[in-house]
Amino acid sequence: MAIVVQNVSKDYYLSGKEISALRDVNLAINDHEFICLLGPSGCGKSTLLKIIAGLELPSEGIVKINGQPVIGPGIERAVVFQDYALLPWRTVIENIEFGLQLRHIPAKEARQKALRYLKTVHLEKFENAYIHQLSGGMKQRVAIARALILNPKILLMDEPFGALDAFTKMDLQLELASLFQDKQLTVIFVTHDIDEAIYLGDKVVIMTPNPGKINAIIDLPLPKPRFRTGPDFNIFRNLVYKEFSLVHEGNCEYYI
Repeated sequence: MAIVVQNVSKDYYLSGKEISALRDVNLAINDHEFICLLGPSGCGKSTLLKIIAGLELPSEGIVKINGQPVIGPGIERAVVFQDYALLPWRTVIENIEFGLQLRHIPAKEARQKALRYLKTVHLEKFENAYIHQLSGGMKQRVAIARALILNPKILLMDEPFGALDAFTKMDLQLELASLFQDKQLTVIFVTHDIDEAIYLGDKVVIMTPNPGKINAIIDLPLPKPRFRTGPDFNIFRNLVYKEFSLVHEGNCEYYI
């Protein structure tokens, strides 16, 4: 589903002082694109994601999906957060089917569908486990299954692998890349990891802070699956590093 962000700004007030999180952001996202929002902490990546999700409204500007203004959450969008947001008193399978229950899907149908998505994320053996019994990577698999079971057209992911160890992160990146192809999703993925953005994205949207703005958009015409140590991968890694070398104001150097 095509997404258009037009002149979006977002201001907050803290102790009576106005803080600008985003300023004049413009972005067009095509159907079935994997977009990585890349930038340092505090550059407004998560704020932009929440506005697209309909969890926050912009102070100025508008977001449209297939030509319709976003004024709140919608069934065509699902969000995966870094902190999992799972229900600890529910089992794995009960967490996955939770969204279907809110939509009043019959219990038998919801359970059958949840079991299929449990298999999709390779957690069949943990159907009846509770969240505290899972590793971080397993918890994120549950969160992804819970989002995918709702059959969204757009998957919004806010640094979902940021708290994971390097090996678990790479495993989940590979699984996500496969799911993206299988489900024909449009994905917007927030990250501050350059390698992650280049591995996953069709485009990398580089953001800079104070206030958050789009500094550059880089197309990644690399075949998938991608090889992190290949020469083409390194070319784009170096290009992104170069874009980060100067912040948008004052020609101040920014080191990753």
